[in-house]
Amino acid sequence: MRIKSSCSLIALAVILSWGPSRASAQSTDSRTLGVYFDPQGTECRGTVRPGTPGTIYILGKVSNSAGLDGAAFRFIGAPASWESFAVPNPDMLAIGNPFANGVVAAFSSCQNPADGNVLMYTVLIVAGEDVQDVRFTLEAKIPLDNPNFPCPKILDCDAPIFTQICVESIPCFVNASQTPDCTLAVVEESWTAVKALFK
Repeated sequence: MRIKSSCSLIALAVILSWGPSRASAQSTDSRTLGVYFDPQGTECRGTVRPGTPGTIYILGKVSNSAGLDGAAFRFIGAPASWESFAVPNPDMLAIGNPFANGVVAAFSSCQNPADGNVLMYTVLIVAGEDVQDVRFTLEAKIPLDNPNFPCPKILDCDAPIFTQICVESIPCFVNASQTPDCTLAVVEESWTAVKALFK
């Protein structure tokens, strides 16, 4: 893994050392992390069957915002009989395993693409058996680096501070038996409690 700049190392150090954190920014700032079946982040439903590997994408979405410099999260939801193989964005320095305790990752420079989609990982999914109603989502990495922020987080583009921001997670539905509702994965009660800390 190549280290593109010392900026990536500083950003990672902030995540790992309880750097400044705040709740989700205001409504004009719609940053999220999510799991999708397409690299454009438009399809949150799809199928993965035995014998036919599937590909999903972990994306940061930064429309109407100042971008992101990194993220911290954990990928959950894969059945025990399925295998997942993650390929990180080559411009990203990452520490950890997104399928185990989670990952912290940082880019060498602020990511704010025109389409608003920041690729974090491309994930190959191999189904060992046919399973219905699978739900992939992103949660806080464990152990929590800050117990007041039990959420997936992104790093703001405010170097050298790299403020950590709780963001909402967009789930991905696999082999759904009914048409799923692609809404935010955060439990409303816990998210409300986090935001209430900053009123």
